[in-house]
Amino acid sequence: MNRRRQRNNKTTCNGVSFHSTKGLFQVIISIDGKNYHHGYFETFDEAVRHRVKVEEQVGWPEDTQARYRLKLMEQSYE
Repeated sequence: MNRRRQRNNKTTCNGVSFHSTKGLFQVIISIDGKNYHHGYFETFDEAVRHRVKVEEQVGWPEDTQARYRLKLMEQSYE
């Protein structure tokens, strides 16, 4: 189920957050009420790309916020 981004989410992408003590972005996926940590990444772009890859492996629909964010990032690079 798609959820709205929380008001206090500063990264503009569900499941990607900034870990301030490590200075890295982290990816967390929630499935059936359980959170699964999927690693730390140097850049926001790397974290979003990993989030999309995990969503594809899980079989989530293609209209998730992370995939939309990835499309926007790719368009800005062109």
